[in-house]
Order: sequence, then C-alpha cells, then structure tokens
Amino acid sequence: MKQQYMKQVKKELAVTRKQKKEIMRDLDEVFSSALEHGESEKEVIERLGLPKEFVLNFEEQSNNHKQSVIACIIAFVISIISFVLYRVIQVQQPPSGAIGHADAMTNIKIEGLSTIDLPQIILIVGIVAFSVVFFLVCKLVYKNKFK
Repeated sequence: MKQQYMKQVKKELAVTRKQKKEIMRDLDEVFSSALEHGESEKEVIERLGLPKEFVLNFEEQSNNHKQSVIACIIAFVISIISFVLYRVIQVQQPPSGAIGHADAMTNIKIEGLSTIDLPQIILIVGIVAFSVVFFLVCKLVYKNKFK
C-alpha cells in the first residue's frame, strides 16, 4: 500500500529529481513515524489524502513559502531605499527656519496647519516596510520551526 502510494505521489510531482528525492524521503519518514506510533499504512494514507491531493497540498505550501520570501525581499529593499532617501534628503535640507539656502536662522515664522513633509513620509514608508520584513521573517521562522 505504502509503496503504491509513494509511486503515485512521485509520478504526480512536477519538481526536480533532487526535490523528488527529498519529498519521497520525507514521505517515507511520515510513514515510519506513524507506524512507530501505532498508526497503520491505511490510516496514514487516509490522513494524507489521495496522491494527487497530497501533491497539490505540497505545491500550495511551497508556493506560499516562495511568495512569503519574495514579499520579504521586496519589503526589505523598499525599507532600505526609503531609509537611504530619507538620509539623503535630510543631509541636503537647509537649516530649520532658514529661507531659501541661507546659512543662518531667520525670525520669520510661518504659521498654519502642521503638515507632513516628504522626508517624514519616506521615513514612515521605511518603518512600515521594515515592520513587514520583521513580521514575515518571524512568520517564516515560526513555520519552519514547527514543520
């Protein structure tokens, strides 16, 4: 029963030989572990589902993992770009309270609504992107730890 199931799973898998070998080894370990804990081959097969279902479930989990890694990389790049842009803008800004590119402060005050300027928006984007990276990395580590 087990050998038939594993043959069908192997046939359904659309991955490299190396990945097939790893998946088949892991599947064999699932059967061995279940048998050690008193579960029959039939019960294991029922729990895993049809070979096609097993492969679809595996592919779905694999795609979710890939998407999480890609999202993490994108968020990390966005955060780095945001922090660099923020720093470049801060370095190039004239002193606070200066008019134009004057080197000293002036006594002119502009009153009005407190608005968020471009550097602050860029900094907020960087912080949010970095928070997303942190969350995704924690999620990936947690998932891999309890696989």
